[in-house]
Amino acid sequence: MRESLHPQLPLVPGYVEHAFGRALAAMSDLLDAVGREVLDLVWADLVAGLTNPEVGRRGLSAEQTLRVVIAKQTLRVPYERLAFLLADSQSLRAFCRLEFCQTPSASALQRACKLLRPETLEEVNRHLLVGAASPHHDAQSWGGGRCRPRPQPTRWSVFWLGQRTGNTVVSGRALASDRPYPL
Repeated sequence: MRESLHPQLPLVPGYVEHAFGRALAAMSDLLDAVGREVLDLVWADLVAGLTNPEVGRRGLSAEQTLRVVIAKQTLRVPYERLAFLLADSQSLRAFCRLEFCQTPSASALQRACKLLRPETLEEVNRHLLVGAASPHHDAQSWGGGRCRPRPQPTRWSVFWLGQRTGNTVVSGRALASDRPYPL
C-alpha cells in the first residue's frame, strides 16, 4: 500500500550534532517547506499503473522515496551502499523519515526510486530551488556553507559542475556541490 505521507511521524532519532547532520536537518526543513504538491507528484508516479494502490504490501511513502532519491544524489553512492547507510546512520534515517524497524533493501530502494519520472524530478527541483532562494530559508546552513571554506572555482570544476548538473535532474546548491562529507 502506498501512502503520500505518513499521518503521524514514527519514532525516529534526531540528527547527530555534526556538520553533515546539520546539513541533513536543513535539507529536511527545506523539503518540509516546499509543500504538499511535490509529494502529490511523487505519489502519482509511485502509484501509476497500479489497479488499486490501497491494496498490497506497504512500501516506501512518497515522502520517504523523495528523500531517499535526494540522499542518493547527495551522497553519490550505489543502492547497496545506500541501504547500508540507511540501516546504520541515525541522521540519514531521520532525514529519510524511516520508521524505527524499517530497513529497506537495496532492490526495494532501487524499485521505488526508478518509478519517479524525470519530469517529476525536474518539478521537485524547481520547487527546491525556489524554496532555497526564499528569504525564510538559510541557504548557508545546507551544503557545507558554514562547515568548510568554499574553494575558488577552477575552469575544470566549473566544467564538471556543468556536466553533472546537466546529467543530474535533482540539483541545487547542496545537491550539486562537491561531496563535502566523505563516507
